[in-house]
Amino acid sequence: MSLAIDRAGLPVGYDLFSGNTHDSTMLIPALKNMKNRYALERVILTADKALNSGKNLAFLVENNDGYIVSQKVRSWL
Repeated sequence: MSLAIDRAGLPVGYDLFSGNTHDSTMLIPALKNMKNRYALERVILTADKALNSGKNLAFLVENNDGYIVSQKVRSWL
């Protein structure tokens, strides 16, 4: 599921996806759909590390969008 919220944190829309599809492959279609549906110029994605892929982050940067994603930090201990 993808959920769009406004600046006040209120939900404005969502998309549902098949349960047998990996999350990272759904980000680009979901963003394109939301931006077209609501005539959005810029979005800021907040997501867990499942969406943190080079392809997804490159798409966001190329479209002047922002992102806050989690990243695993490896310990050397």
